[in-house]
Amino acid sequence: MPMEEWINHPSQSMDIFLEFVFHNGMTPHKRKVLSGRYQKAFLKKKLESNHITSGKYADTAELEESLRGDGVFGGPLSKVEELMNDVLHLQSVLPQQKSLES
Repeated sequence: MPMEEWINHPSQSMDIFLEFVFHNGMTPHKRKVLSGRYQKAFLKKKLESNHITSGKYADTAELEESLRGDGVFGGPLSKVEELMNDVLHLQSVLPQQKSLES
C-alpha cells in the first residue's frame, strides 16, 4: 500500500492493514474502532509535528539546495531524483503506448 494512502486515508488504510493481518480473527467492529483510534492519533501527531517534511518551514528550498551541494548527500539525492523522474516518466508513457497498441 502506498505511503500516500496512509497519509491521505489513515482510517481506511489501517482497516485494510488489520484485515490483511488478522483475516477473520478480528471483527469488523473492532477493526473500525482501532482504525478510528489510529486516525485520531495520526491527525493529532500530524498537527503537532514540526518535522521538516511537514512543509511548515519557509527555508525548505534553502535546505534542499544545501543538501544538493553537500559532498555526502548531494550525489545520492541527485541519483534518487533522477530515478524518480524516470519512474514518473515511464508511468506516464506506458499507458499511452498500451492504448496505441490496442
